[in-house]
Amino acid sequence: MLHLPLAAIDPYALPRDRTHLDPTLLSHLQSDIAQNGLRLPIEVWPLSTPRPPFTHGLISGFRRLTALSNLAHLHQDPNPTAPCLILAPQSLPHALALMIAENEVRAQISPWEKGRILANTLAEALFPNLDAAIDALHPLANSPARTRLRHLALVATELDGLLHDPQTYSLRQLTRLSHALRPDFLPLILTALTEHDDTTADTQWARLLPILDEAESALRDPTPFQARKGRPRRLLTCRPKLTVRREKTTTGWCLHFTGADAKSMLMDRVMDEIERLVGV
Repeated sequence: MLHLPLAAIDPYALPRDRTHLDPTLLSHLQSDIAQNGLRLPIEVWPLSTPRPPFTHGLISGFRRLTALSNLAHLHQDPNPTAPCLILAPQSLPHALALMIAENEVRAQISPWEKGRILANTLAEALFPNLDAAIDALHPLANSPARTRLRHLALVATELDGLLHDPQTYSLRQLTRLSHALRPDFLPLILTALTEHDDTTADTQWARLLPILDEAESALRDPTPFQARKGRPRRLLTCRPKLTVRREKTTTGWCLHFTGADAKSMLMDRVMDEIERLVGV
């Protein structure tokens, strides 16, 4: 056990599994630390190659470290320190496993955060493949749990940065998204997420629902995707500034025209062509 300066601890030496700190819970933790002190030390390990000012990397205690930093800033403490338990992980993947094991015990990690840490470790080549990452970071996961983790990692890999407040998505929502991330629906989902600036997770989910419903219906279609000869066409990029997206609704079908070239004059021409094709 050592008291280390907060400035010497790198909170991002490992890819963090926690991407969101609840402000209310963090405020309660800060109040408890201010009144009773830090009850549980932060876990760190000595960096093999220090990166000034960092001499140690954080394993567990991200919320505690954040709360201590906030209190130091509030009280204008120029040299804040924290009691730290010095660990000696065998490797960076081992340090990751220690972090995840501690968080699983102390605080619930959202499904999105579980998938994102797996995706990040693969992106940083810490493991050769997803199964190896799951073996190391979730050694007690049974077969159904491993399947769920694969779904979560796929969604995080494909949609990181596109979902609004993804930590609020349930396991069921993310699993539905994973099932739809196929070659015939992935471009459609990416377009739906990028063509609108949704302000809440609920509005974004409502936009995705028709696509997911159609994807699930297509999964029940016995005709192999390769045998459909490109039909049905769900997304058409006519030119760089015009995209047309077909969407199934509860009452029929909808065509979304987006882009700088989706103007009123074009819509008049489209309506004329529809009238010519289907009759008045």
